[in-house]
Amino acid sequence: MSDFKKDISWRILLIYLSVVSLAVLIIYNILRIQNSAEFADIEEQKKVSTRVDDIEPFRGTIYASNGEILVQSDAIFNPRWDSSLCTDKEFEEAVDSMALILNQTFPEKTKTEWKSYLRQKKEENGRYIRIKNNVNRRDLQKLLKAPIFRLPRNEGGFMPEARETRKLHYNLLAKRTIGYDNGEGKRVGIEGAFSKELSGQKGKRTMKKSGSKWIPASSSYIKEPINGYDLTTTIDVEIQNVAQQELLNQLKSENAAMGCAIVMEVETGYIKAISNLRKSSDGTYNEVYNQAIGIKTQPGSTFKLASLLVGLEDGAFDINDIVETSPGYVRFYDRDFRDTRDYGTMTIKEAFAHSSNVAFTKIINENYGNNPKKFIQGLKRLGLDQRTGISLAGESTPYISEPGKQGWSGVSIPSLSIGYESEFSPIQILSLYNTIANGGKRMKPQLVSDMRENGKVIKHFDPVVTMNRICSQRTLKKAQECLEAVVSNDGTGKALQLANFKIAGKTGTARMAKGSSGYGANGEMKYQASFVGYFPAEKPKYSCIVVIQAPENNIYGAKVSGTVFTAIADKIYNSDISYHKAINIANNNIPFHAPVVKAGNKAETKKVLSNLDKNFKVRDTDPSAKWIATEVYPNEINLQKRFIGKSTMPNVKGMGMKDALYILENAGLVVSFQGSGKVKTQSINAGVAIQRGQTVKIILE
Repeated sequence: MSDFKKDISWRILLIYLSVVSLAVLIIYNILRIQNSAEFADIEEQKKVSTRVDDIEPFRGTIYASNGEILVQSDAIFNPRWDSSLCTDKEFEEAVDSMALILNQTFPEKTKTEWKSYLRQKKEENGRYIRIKNNVNRRDLQKLLKAPIFRLPRNEGGFMPEARETRKLHYNLLAKRTIGYDNGEGKRVGIEGAFSKELSGQKGKRTMKKSGSKWIPASSSYIKEPINGYDLTTTIDVEIQNVAQQELLNQLKSENAAMGCAIVMEVETGYIKAISNLRKSSDGTYNEVYNQAIGIKTQPGSTFKLASLLVGLEDGAFDINDIVETSPGYVRFYDRDFRDTRDYGTMTIKEAFAHSSNVAFTKIINENYGNNPKKFIQGLKRLGLDQRTGISLAGESTPYISEPGKQGWSGVSIPSLSIGYESEFSPIQILSLYNTIANGGKRMKPQLVSDMRENGKVIKHFDPVVTMNRICSQRTLKKAQECLEAVVSNDGTGKALQLANFKIAGKTGTARMAKGSSGYGANGEMKYQASFVGYFPAEKPKYSCIVVIQAPENNIYGAKVSGTVFTAIADKIYNSDISYHKAINIANNNIPFHAPVVKAGNKAETKKVLSNLDKNFKVRDTDPSAKWIATEVYPNEINLQKRFIGKSTMPNVKGMGMKDALYILENAGLVVSFQGSGKVKTQSINAGVAIQRGQTVKIILE
């Protein structure tokens, strides 16, 4: 019985061990299978992993004050193709036509080569095939005519892959002020100062990994990018063009190292033109740095206005006081201050007109030599120790020597009085003169007037007053009288007199120091020639400064910079209808004529006409019309409907750049243009059938 029990026990133990072993084996296999599945899943995830990428929006457009485009974004494309989205049959039916269009668009490969390339990629089941990099919009439109490429993205697999590029419409015109990417990832000019507003908001898109490449997971976005705001600048294209061309001509004539010119609207502080040109190693002149704002130099005699204002306001002297300047120089300690000749005895007004160094060093030293801090306080009272606050980055901080600073000496007050031992940028000197022209009210210089979203103004930059009054009206009037005397028969600017209106301003010729090596190092003396003022003198509308450094043929401000100033002023005067009273003043003996009106958007045209003080009728011949041409009669303007077709060439003759560009680009045309004003000719006649991607050239005048 005991043997039987033992036999049973062994059998039970054997069965138990077998069951346990089987269970362990089952568990092992379950774990192995599970781990294998997890591993396979991980590997699969690696193959099909996703990520979310930012989608850059397009930057806003920058306009001139009259609505003409200065700079705008365009698209450059890197088209790709996902060959897995079409069947072998669809591909074989289309490949011949695809290769033909590719060859016609990009002839560097023959049709056969393109066909072979496409077939090879299709056989490889390529998911992100490169067609070509840096394709323009016109060539992209050609590609979209090809079979398969023209299908929706999720059917044909064609991916344009756009990226932004910025296009300056006027090339070098105000290039440094408008701005650009300097190649180090930093934007300068208006592009930099308003980068946040122009940039817009990034979008989001899901990308999936295909092999070693990332491709869009779908044709839709997680979040659509929002394009940047548009900016309307204060720049007047016509004035800018005049300023830049006149400055360039003079720089070439004088073989000068560099120069700048700024034109500002007196009442608002809006900058109408700003040009910066510097000679390159090859002898050409380019805009490489905004020296009008960023470079500070010793201003020389243009600073005598500040000395005059301080002395007059303090009651230290009057403009009719007499000062002795013989024998043409005066010594303070070990330094002589000289005039170009011996002027003898003269009034302070005459001394200002002749730009006498002797007179100004004497009267300022006599009144402030023993109390220099009072003179420095007077200069600061004018706001000369402060930057103007212009929105562009890089405005230099003014420097005025004063007791306690390195270099202060017994000749510092005489030196300061005539524009040495101080440093200012051209915009800062112009700001002082603009303030005198504006009745003593100091304005912040501004370059942007409006910010827009989809054509609607969302922010207007009103003129900003930074100081309500820098001096009394008595001082102001005397200073204005002295500035007008400069451009008189006996002043240093007498050669700058114009026939139709008066200029008020000041010449300046300053020696240029070369750092610690001082003036005229190595026997070479360089000068800076300036002229700054405003016009017309009786009722100032514009202020202007011209600064030219290191001219070789002449050195004096009137001859070098004053010539540019008067050329700018004269051309502005002749082109600005507000100056010509014979046109503006109503005369009952002259029949009244309605204004000339460009063709364009009817709503905008009617809005402008409704704000005019008019003695004429406006007749809308077709209330349903969006675009119009105009017929102008002596006492009536007829708004005639202009038909704009969808598949034929629009008629944009007579329109301004803004309207013409809007219509043509919406028709899918690539636009090139020449000139400014309104459209005179178009290379494709109105009514001719057009295709998207065609190029049309318009000429404006």
